[in-house]
Amino acid sequence: QRTKKKAGGLTPIPSRAKPTNELRKKKRGEIPSRLRLRARGLPPASFEASGNKPKTPAPPSQTLAPRAAGRPPRRPAQHTAEVRRQPAIRPALRSPSASSAPFAPQAAQAAIHALRSGRPPTPPPGARMTRWDEILTLPVQNPTILEFSAADITWSMVEGWKDSMDRLALIPFSRVGDFVRGESNNKACPTRFHVEARRRRSPTMTCKPKVDGILEYILYWCSFGPDDYRKGGAVRPSRSSCGKRKTPAGRPNTKRGCVCHFIVKRLIAEPSLALVIYNHNKHVDKKGTPCHGPMDKMAVGTKAMFAPYISDELLLEVMSLLYVGIPVETIMQRHTEMVEKQGGPSNRDDLLTHRYVRRLERKMRRSVYELDDDDAVSMNKWVENNQDCVFFYEDFSDNDTFVLGIQTDWQLQQMIQYGSRSLLASDSKFGTNKLKYPVHSILVFDQQKNAIPVAWIITPNFTHGEIHRWMGALYDRVRTKDPTWQLGGFIIDDPLTDVRTIR
Repeated sequence: QRTKKKAGGLTPIPSRAKPTNELRKKKRGEIPSRLRLRARGLPPASFEASGNKPKTPAPPSQTLAPRAAGRPPRRPAQHTAEVRRQPAIRPALRSPSASSAPFAPQAAQAAIHALRSGRPPTPPPGARMTRWDEILTLPVQNPTILEFSAADITWSMVEGWKDSMDRLALIPFSRVGDFVRGESNNKACPTRFHVEARRRRSPTMTCKPKVDGILEYILYWCSFGPDDYRKGGAVRPSRSSCGKRKTPAGRPNTKRGCVCHFIVKRLIAEPSLALVIYNHNKHVDKKGTPCHGPMDKMAVGTKAMFAPYISDELLLEVMSLLYVGIPVETIMQRHTEMVEKQGGPSNRDDLLTHRYVRRLERKMRRSVYELDDDDAVSMNKWVENNQDCVFFYEDFSDNDTFVLGIQTDWQLQQMIQYGSRSLLASDSKFGTNKLKYPVHSILVFDQQKNAIPVAWIITPNFTHGEIHRWMGALYDRVRTKDPTWQLGGFIIDDPLTDVRTIR
């Protein structure tokens, strides 16, 4: 620096170089280091303490988020290199309102952990829960009745796709069949729901699990839809060219364009639960008018007033009569007399036809139980084709023989109805002298003290030490349907039975 002489000594003279941005802003009364002070967390009062006051005080919104209202003032030149070395930070992420919002994957994982621990998660104050956070915090509903419908469930409204509200609930996945049967037996509008679409995730698929991932997707539709074979109705073009399905979705003459359907999703986060989405719960067509049932005036006097199929109880009764050798003509004569005595048909079971019974007889006559010459292969094929009736199965191994536990849905209902706080009996001697594989039967007693078999266990050499292999599975199957089920007593026919395992 140059110096000049004054009265009092030498005084340094600033350089004649071009003034910097800092000097220009000092002349205008601005504060050049305002952004740096904010980044360090200093309050606005520090500007006044420094002696430099801004022209206009900044509002609170600008203090919290400098770039929210507009472009910030230009930084000083001497800080340019320092600013360029630091990554840019979006003010929206630095604001308190944005920082308190939950991050979706982390919040959903916390909701899953809280759901498993039995306590609902507490979101931050003022934060809005995401869709899957709300879903995973819903209560799991498990009605104690055997079959339940939508009227027995408390539904929740959660925001869905395109700002629409979904009507959904969480139930155990093992009780989806009970919900489908209960919804089909609706007295106001009896029907039957069929699987219109199904997608399963391959068990061998290796991928990162997601909070909203789905193991299984099932679309249940009313059997009176979605196609409409009435005059002037709309039929999907793909229906005429599709192949024959293993489980038919109803005859074409029963299709009346019903839009009632619901979706069942099995979640990766909780495989034991099922998410039921039931937005279209009215049995109406696309015009919004009733298309079947007692409310449809055009269905009076036709089969559309009732369910499209006979009930499972009547089907089991007819098959039992055919199995013991009663002729088809005798069965139809008894059924016709019963319908005439009550004054005409009142439900779908009263419309039983001779052709349907004859078809059941033909099906039973052609059915075979030996699917292969090898017993192991034959049994594996039978188990694969009848998974709904198998509650326990273990194949041959080096140390143990196979064990096959069979129980139909009807037997399970009888066990819950007559076995709760009552007696179960064990019959382990059936077929020990005649059959190649003895059958161990579990019995209950109805109000008339008639024995009803509710489960069968088949094994080559029944030993008393193997009862622990299937007894727990049978107990868990019953408790899954009815958590309040308790046994009053167990009758055994062999003193060598493992009583400790039964207890």
